[in-house]
Amino acid sequence: MSFTDMEWALARGSGMAALVLLTLVVGLGLALSLRMASDAWPRVLTTAGHRQLTNLALIMTGLHLVMLLVDADAVMSVADLLIPFASGYRPVATALGVLGLYVLLVTWISTLLRSRLGQRRWRALHRFAIAAWALAMLHGVFAGSDTGTPWAVFTYVLAGLVVGMLFAARIAASRGYRPASSTAEAARSASTQVGSNAVPASRSMISRTVSRGIGPR
Repeated sequence: MSFTDMEWALARGSGMAALVLLTLVVGLGLALSLRMASDAWPRVLTTAGHRQLTNLALIMTGLHLVMLLVDADAVMSVADLLIPFASGYRPVATALGVLGLYVLLVTWISTLLRSRLGQRRWRALHRFAIAAWALAMLHGVFAGSDTGTPWAVFTYVLAGLVVGMLFAARIAASRGYRPASSTAEAARSASTQVGSNAVPASRSMISRTVSRGIGPR
């Protein structure tokens, strides 16, 4: 493998690694918002791990940009990498990646300024993380030179399923949706509670009746 081939491989590999890490970041964030976390989870799957994965995704994204800039075959300038639609190589697909980078940076900076922004503003800005992931996914599919290879298709499909299912669950939870099993369990619990309250009440009534001398003699 020549040096030029190695540069191109690093550019492609770092881009795919950034997408995988961003998928983990968004997926873990959705899981934490659904309160799916457990004490048995390893540290990497906690809020602290969520931040570290975000940092790694940004590092891989930066490496992806640098390798595209130095690779002779890519022929990319700084303007191509930072200004949407400036690139002559698949301008729309490249612009999706540039916009995704900016959205990701906004969500990352909002976390750094969380104490100053306040919880409400931070949450509003942090929701854009799903948009950053979607833009990165579209960029990879339409701009990636490996799109169509079995391993790339597998990666895109798996990433889409993971984030898509968790996002659907988050929307359902925000709308107050409760599965039928949970509803049935709540009904049984309420019925049991009512029954347990009825027994003391009936005993109390009998006790009052006897104390007043009312009843069979």
